[in-house]
Amino acid sequence: MSNGFYKRNQEHLNCGYISLNEFFIVSADGKDNETLGKRQDHLLMKLLEFRCDDIPFTQFIFDIVTDFSYKRKRLFVALFIKHNKKYDDFEKLRLEPSSWICVGSWVPVYQKRVEYLESLLPLFNSVAFLGHKQYVEQLIQGLWEEIEREKKQDFMHD
Repeated sequence: MSNGFYKRNQEHLNCGYISLNEFFIVSADGKDNETLGKRQDHLLMKLLEFRCDDIPFTQFIFDIVTDFSYKRKRLFVALFIKHNKKYDDFEKLRLEPSSWICVGSWVPVYQKRVEYLESLLPLFNSVAFLGHKQYVEQLIQGLWEEIEREKKQDFMHD
């Protein structure tokens, strides 16, 4: 089943695009119920566990996972690095959604993103994950810079 969705996602058929995300997000607001979440996690974790060295497939799984809660996403990052310690592979994964929506100040959004990325840092407390940790720390530093810019912009518009 997953291979079929994966292949179809890769082909971008003109007859209509069906995203695997549609099977994992319950409502338009992105909230999912606990039972379904556990089933989703079980299925996706098994797929990830068996194919963690297939980076295009793993990227496909992470594209789905990026819409999950930070707590759930962290579980997938932990599972991935348990089975694949290669920094080059890790760097190819999308840890966060590619687009964001905000009404008002971006500061709280950036702060939540920092909290999530900081929650990943303890996963990299090993010499084998030094590159991973530095990569995530760079992402965090970039967000702190965005927070400072946004605070200045908010101040100027008030």
